[in-house]
Amino acid sequence: LQEIEQFLNSYLEIENYQTDSFINGLNVSGKERIEKIVVGVSPNMELFKKADKWRADLIITHHALLNKGMLKDGLRGVIRDRINFLLSKNIPLLCYHLPLDFHREIGNNVLILEKLGADFKRQAGELEGFKGIFFIGRFPKSVSINVLIKKIKKLFQQEPKTVLFGKKAIKTIAVVSGAGTKLVAHLPKEVDLYLTGEITESVPPLVKEMKINFIAAGHYATEVFGIQALAKKLEEKFRVKTKFIPVRVPY
Repeated sequence: LQEIEQFLNSYLEIENYQTDSFINGLNVSGKERIEKIVVGVSPNMELFKKADKWRADLIITHHALLNKGMLKDGLRGVIRDRINFLLSKNIPLLCYHLPLDFHREIGNNVLILEKLGADFKRQAGELEGFKGIFFIGRFPKSVSINVLIKKIKKLFQQEPKTVLFGKKAIKTIAVVSGAGTKLVAHLPKEVDLYLTGEITESVPPLVKEMKINFIAAGHYATEVFGIQALAKKLEEKFRVKTKFIPVRVPY
């Protein structure tokens, strides 16, 4: 466990994400010898029970179980129950939030660009002290927005929410996996399409005024790729068995 934790903390450079509200790295300790690892998007009881049924020695999730302000009111409710289950089974939990979104090799954003056929060009934007919010990609040739929507639907396995007030031929795309709606106003001017996970009431009027295209493909759906790639990385380095267990959320 210690070897895996140290490797991931270093490889994902968690020291660069001190402003992340989630606790990256070890959230719950447990058994030390690891042979079977379950990975998933979020740390919930359904995932934990399925991991235990598979007799996992370790669970790794993208979203963290704990955030930095969670225990101000004490350990209670659902979080207490989840932790108690892990402790009773002696299963440790590692979590990597922003480090797994923004990693240049196995991060959600760069993998989404790759899977859509866009070449990653640069990171851009800054908010609340965090730089490189947007992953900017360019398609080798302009892609019809309708063709791209079909490709997005197939990739994320659900109907995306679209707000289309921009160009019909897409050349430049910006990606932020998960909850990226509050970032719309900060988009670089050259972006033809902004792809993120969620949408809020304020987005359509803003997108209309900016004359761009916006697609929300689902928070969960845009954050499965990084944790799956991380599992493959661990298989190669540590010769462990891994299993991705989906607990799908259509939002």
